[in-house]
Amino acid sequence: MTAGKAASQAGHAFLDSFLNANDNNKETYLSQVGGTKVVLGVDSEARLREIYNNAVKLGLPASLIEDDGVATAAGIGPAPRHLIRPLTRRLSLM
Repeated sequence: MTAGKAASQAGHAFLDSFLNANDNNKETYLSQVGGTKVVLGVDSEARLREIYNNAVKLGLPASLIEDDGVATAAGIGPAPRHLIRPLTRRLSLM
C-alpha cells in the first residue's frame, strides 16, 4: 500500500473509531487536547483482524476499515493507554 493510501486508511480508522466511542471517552479524549494517535504496522491482514477482534472483545471502541473486502486499517480508542497497550505492545511504528 502506498504511503498516501495508508494515511487515508488510518484517517478513516481514527474517525470511525472515535465516532463509535461513548460520549465519556470522547470528552476525555478532547480534554487532552487531541489525545495520542499512533500508527503501527502489522505483518498480515489476519493479524490486523485479530487485533481488531480482541479490541472488540475487551469492549474498546474500535473500527475495521476494508477496501474491496480486504482489511487495510483498524482504529482502537479513544480509550486509556493501559487498555490498548496489551493489544499493540509488540507492533512497530510505521
